[in-house]
Amino acid sequence: WRTFRDHVKAMSPDAYIVGEIWNNGSPWLQGDQFDAVMNYVFRDAVLDFFVHRSISTSEFVARLEQLRADYPAAAGEALLNLLGSHDTERVLSAFGGDTRRMLPAVAFQMSYPGVPMIYYGDEVGMVGHRDPGCRGTMVWDEIRQDRGLLELYRNLIRQRRTRPALRRGTFRWLLKDDPSRTFAFMRVY
Repeated sequence: WRTFRDHVKAMSPDAYIVGEIWNNGSPWLQGDQFDAVMNYVFRDAVLDFFVHRSISTSEFVARLEQLRADYPAAAGEALLNLLGSHDTERVLSAFGGDTRRMLPAVAFQMSYPGVPMIYYGDEVGMVGHRDPGCRGTMVWDEIRQDRGLLELYRNLIRQRRTRPALRRGTFRWLLKDDPSRTFAFMRVY
């Protein structure tokens, strides 16, 4: 990967090299291999908290803080924070088809440090379980798309684009309450 990076960066210094690493990708993010990785560790924490409800708020925060501590700051800002991918069940399927339960996780994804990665079709409510179900053909027929969900994604993306704090700001937890499964955080730029 070091040779690959040298070759790619020699051709295009601004090229962005992403690795698909399912666990802690910090060994590949020391500035000599990848620029970022697909952040499956983020995905696992978000789904464990929002979908499976198998971890407390404190554990959720601790897992994300450990993730932030494991990565160099520049790499952390470039991580692809995903909820679904070509190798995982689709987000809506993970939430049992319940878009209302899915919305807080998507809002968190869009406001957390890093780069929110939306797997094609998740924004219109495509469903599909593990491979090959997650690799279905894009639903282009608007009648079969969840247009309300699409509008929510568009709004969240618009908020992220127009508010520098959501892209480059600092991040700080303000509240974590286990009994109510509530947390709050602040982004400042």
